[in-house]
Amino acid sequence: MNTNCTYQTLSFDDGFGYIVMCERCRCIQLGLGCAQFHFDELDFRKFCTTVGEIYKESASQVSSDRATILLSSSFPSISLHLTIPEVEILHWMIEEADTTLTTNSLISLFSQH
Repeated sequence: MNTNCTYQTLSFDDGFGYIVMCERCRCIQLGLGCAQFHFDELDFRKFCTTVGEIYKESASQVSSDRATILLSSSFPSISLHLTIPEVEILHWMIEEADTTLTTNSLISLFSQH
């Protein structure tokens, strides 16, 4: 990521966070509360898959306001502790971001021809 980044919003939830992508360097930023996570597009897709799997596993659990779900990061000492409702919101945001990325890729593909 550089100082010349221009961001496109991929997903936004006023009470939870945001996902944006730089249109120049294609870096993706996830902001949750006071934490920011940066991904390249491949790592973001892997993160999406992981959150999707956790979301499916947590669907059968009783909803709780306790942070019972651990989501590891690429740094061993940093992880997210989320409640089931937070995982649901994160999953929704990631699905929306993924849809926007896929749509942008298709538009770009067709505009080249």
